[in-house]
Amino acid sequence: MGWTSDVNAACLGEFEVGSASDNNSCIYLTVGTGIGGGAILDGKIVEGFGHTEMGHIIIIAYYLAQALVNYTLILRSEKIILGGGVMDQPRMIDFVREEFSLLLANYVEPRIWFPTL
Repeated sequence: MGWTSDVNAACLGEFEVGSASDNNSCIYLTVGTGIGGGAILDGKIVEGFGHTEMGHIIIIAYYLAQALVNYTLILRSEKIILGGGVMDQPRMIDFVREEFSLLLANYVEPRIWFPTL
């Protein structure tokens, strides 16, 4: 039994039995009425003084892609998983994917999991 945030629990679920179950690290972002994020590195939830705050960014595809690039370069996670109601909006994944690729400019080759709509 443990205590954590809802988005850390979602990240742990993806890590244990979901799309990141074959990885040693992952980042989970949920984009809904707000943005929440959780990360697992070396099999452990990333926490410090409290849970991480990866949200608090404007919900525009460009800014979300920019955040993903930053998380990719800082945490070097094996996988990033996107969820939440806003990600179900038409073309949101496409816009984020396009901006992410442009911003990252082949600097590294991350394995990002974008859900298929």
